[in-house]
Amino acid sequence: MKLSFEDWKIITDRETLWDMAHDILASWEAERQSREWQTMETAPKDGTAVLLWESYYRIPVIAQWRIEYFVHETKTEKAWIVTNTYEGREGGETIVQNIGFWMPLPKTPLVVIY
Repeated sequence: MKLSFEDWKIITDRETLWDMAHDILASWEAERQSREWQTMETAPKDGTAVLLWESYYRIPVIAQWRIEYFVHETKTEKAWIVTNTYEGREGGETIVQNIGFWMPLPKTPLVVIY
């Protein structure tokens, strides 16, 4: 619930204030948790791009879960795929292995600074 300053001035009901404070704190906690590394069991497998921690090279990579894809003209199923540059390779698709953790990508900036 988003209120203007004028709206805040007229709220005097303690229960309403308590409910609003609870909602705000719950929102902050959810936002904080979304910015922490999480176990792979909780990673989305719906094609959403996420940040993965590749444990062997100790680097973060952006990847997405794919149910079906092709590598060297061979059909493979179910893997985390990077579709841009990874390990110095340009283009194509690369399977990400040795994944330790994941986290959601940060929100895109609202303002572009040049």
